[in-house]
Amino acid sequence: MKATLTFPKRSQAETFATAWSRYSKTGHIVGSGIENVVVTVFDVTDEQKVWIDNYVSTLNNKTNEK
Repeated sequence: MKATLTFPKRSQAETFATAWSRYSKTGHIVGSGIENVVVTVFDVTDEQKVWIDNYVSTLNNKTNEK
């Protein structure tokens, strides 16, 4: 399975991509631009999907706190 995530800021996309590559040791693509940046990750297992869900949930909670 592949997953496609859109981040409002490039810095968030790059931070996710770095964390993803360290966690999964699998490939990803970071789209162009500085806003609404798409990150595509490949060969996502069920365990990795949980990690992605947790990452996004944590990011949303941090964003909502500001």
